[in-house]
Amino acid sequence: MANLRKTKEFSVNFLAIKISGLNYNAKFAKIKKLYGSRIFGIA
Repeated sequence: MANLRKTKEFSVNFLAIKISGLNYNAKFAKIKKLYGSRIFGIA
Protein backbone atom coordinates (compact mmCIF):
# COMPACT_ATOMS: atom_id res chain seq x y z
CA MET A 1 0.00 0.00 0.00
CA ALA A 2 2.84 2.38 0.82
CA ASN A 3 4.42 1.57 -2.53
CA LEU A 4 1.23 2.56 -4.34
CA ARG A 5 1.13 5.90 -2.52
CA LYS A 6 4.77 6.52 -3.45
CA THR A 7 3.99 5.85 -7.11
CA LYS A 8 1.04 8.24 -6.99
CA GLU A 9 3.19 10.98 -5.44
CA PHE A 10 5.82 10.43 -8.11
CA SER A 11 3.31 10.73 -10.94
CA VAL A 12 1.87 13.93 -9.44
CA ASN A 13 5.36 15.43 -9.13
CA PHE A 14 6.20 14.32 -12.68
CA LEU A 15 3.02 15.97 -13.96
CA ALA A 16 3.89 19.22 -12.16
CA ILE A 17 7.38 19.19 -13.69
CA LYS A 18 5.87 18.53 -17.11
CA ILE A 19 3.43 21.43 -16.76
CA SER A 20 6.15 23.84 -15.60
CA GLY A 21 8.29 22.65 -18.51
CA LEU A 22 5.49 23.48 -20.93
CA ASN A 23 5.12 26.94 -19.38
CA TYR A 24 8.89 27.47 -19.72
CA ASN A 25 8.79 26.44 -23.38
CA ALA A 26 5.92 28.86 -24.04
CA LYS A 27 7.82 31.74 -22.42
CA PHE A 28 10.97 30.86 -24.36
CA ALA A 29 8.99 30.85 -27.62
CA LYS A 30 7.66 34.34 -26.82
CA ILE A 31 11.18 35.59 -26.09
CA LYS A 32 12.42 34.09 -29.36
CA LYS A 33 9.67 35.91 -31.24
CA LEU A 34 10.44 39.20 -29.50
CA TYR A 35 14.20 39.22 -30.01
CA GLY A 36 14.45 37.21 -33.21
CA SER A 37 15.94 33.77 -33.70
CA ARG A 38 19.35 35.15 -34.79
CA ILE A 39 20.31 35.84 -31.15
CA PHE A 40 19.70 32.20 -30.29
CA GLY A 41 21.65 30.96 -33.31
CA ILE A 42 18.60 29.27 -34.78
CA ALA A 43 18.16 29.55 -38.54
